[in-house]
Amino acid sequence: MERSAMVREFRWVTYLGLGLVGSAAIVFFNSILPHCRIFPYSDEWNYLQPLASASRSDFVAWLFAQHVDHRIPLQKVLQTVVLKLSGFDFRALVGVNFLVACVVAVLLMSTARKYRGRASFGDLLIPVCALSLGAGFSLWGFEFQFLSSTFFVALFLYLVVAHELNNRPFLFDLALLALFGCAWCGLNGMVISSVLTLVFAVYFVWKRLATSTPTRVSVFAILTACAGTNVLLWIFWRPSAASNLHTFSVPASAHFFYGLFNSSLIVYAFQNTEWKFCALALLLTAALWFGCRSIARKSNRPLSDMALLAVLGATIVLMLSLAVGRSNYESWAPGFEMHYGFLTIMMPIASWIIVSSNINRKAEIAAGVLLVALFARAYIVNWQWRFEYVSDSRTENRLVQREIATGGSSQDIARKYMRDFFFIDTPDTRSVVTSGIEILRQRGGRSYR
Repeated sequence: MERSAMVREFRWVTYLGLGLVGSAAIVFFNSILPHCRIFPYSDEWNYLQPLASASRSDFVAWLFAQHVDHRIPLQKVLQTVVLKLSGFDFRALVGVNFLVACVVAVLLMSTARKYRGRASFGDLLIPVCALSLGAGFSLWGFEFQFLSSTFFVALFLYLVVAHELNNRPFLFDLALLALFGCAWCGLNGMVISSVLTLVFAVYFVWKRLATSTPTRVSVFAILTACAGTNVLLWIFWRPSAASNLHTFSVPASAHFFYGLFNSSLIVYAFQNTEWKFCALALLLTAALWFGCRSIARKSNRPLSDMALLAVLGATIVLMLSLAVGRSNYESWAPGFEMHYGFLTIMMPIASWIIVSSNINRKAEIAAGVLLVALFARAYIVNWQWRFEYVSDSRTENRLVQREIATGGSSQDIARKYMRDFFFIDTPDTRSVVTSGIEILRQRGGRSYR
């Protein structure tokens, strides 16, 4: 079949994928977001005091201060603007999260199509994987710290592939700038950015030594800035109690990694983990084999091949670092997939893009059908879980909102509804919530009055 005919044949996949993204957004904004919490939850209470402060220097210091393990100034700036525009309606943060996830899905579908030269049925796993209604970003605004690093990785991949397809150097400069942004998305982004920056720095040094091909000044400058930023961030990073490695355990880390490995399936990963692990491990193994082979054979798209394989490797490094760092603090338990799952979606997605580009058409269709069936089933399970959650929680959310708005004692409200405000109940968290309720009443919108 001629290439142009194949492109036309699979064009419907692109339209269907975009339709899935649009449909998921319509459902989310009409049936889910209105029933989310208007008030803050957990870490989000820490936004209120800095935003209420009149000191600009204190606000800037807060932007760049480490929050647990993460420096997240980009998130803080974005969410500050959103909160002020929305009258501190924290549902707005969740809405922005979902829009960013939609952009991630579209970027990755476009990357697959451009890299392969056409869409493939298996590309439909991308929107159902990226827009799972069980993922933490669709429940909690602060989860943007995990969503943002994945966004920059998706943008990086898209720009590298588009650059190599269209021979536009400016797009590659933007791709490297995406790595700079990724570094400011917390510890997860630092890990990803550090790995990808190192890989491409080594690649261009090797290219210069092997072929005497000069590196463009802009590429050298941006890579240097990325490397310098990551080095400084690592130097000034201080481990929190959750990432202290004093009691490192190989078995505990391995158990945590095993749980992370299936986390792109979110709620669907809670049970029957063995066969799901085997399916994803087979996909990853095939991707590593084909990715390394493509680079060894020096294909006509070396930057794209390098980017896809490097993103896959960086995702594995991130998962290993999470397993080592977090297993010391807590053992893996079903439910963590909802918190960490979005950080792992690049593993099945990048693996699929690599594998589908290196096997024959019949094998590609068969593998694509199986993977879409797996992730579609996961999407349905997550959908069912989310609508049950909405049904169970919306009455409580409205009750707490009314209690805040009626003007009762903030201390009494904090004590009475602490489980709705924070995942732990300590004197410090009660103090933060109590003062936060007063700030919401003074500076928030009509929902708090």
